[in-house]
Amino acid sequence: MKLNKYGNSILLHDSMKIVFIDINDILFLEKLGNDTYIHTADKTVKASVSLKNIHTLLSPDFVRSHRSFIINKRRIVEIQFMNASCCEVLFGEQKKALIKKEKVNEIIT
Repeated sequence: MKLNKYGNSILLHDSMKIVFIDINDILFLEKLGNDTYIHTADKTVKASVSLKNIHTLLSPDFVRSHRSFIINKRRIVEIQFMNASCCEVLFGEQKKALIKKEKVNEIIT
């Protein structure tokens, strides 16, 4: 899978299709196994690219909150403290990501 930036969108393309994702629509990115899932309010897109590669195409509003997550700090609805080291970031009713507790100040400042 190839990854490019086109205007304010990320393009994910392979031999079968090209998917355009508006960067402003991205809530967070999640790494599961060898795949990265790009979550928006409406959909989740599976991509075979690394979080590091996608992060280079995003604005400073996107923060690496956890080894498996990059979050869009402009789209956060709520942060809930789970334990001494981890918090849960809510983007809506069904959309949740993790953040290390020490990263919370980076998000809210």
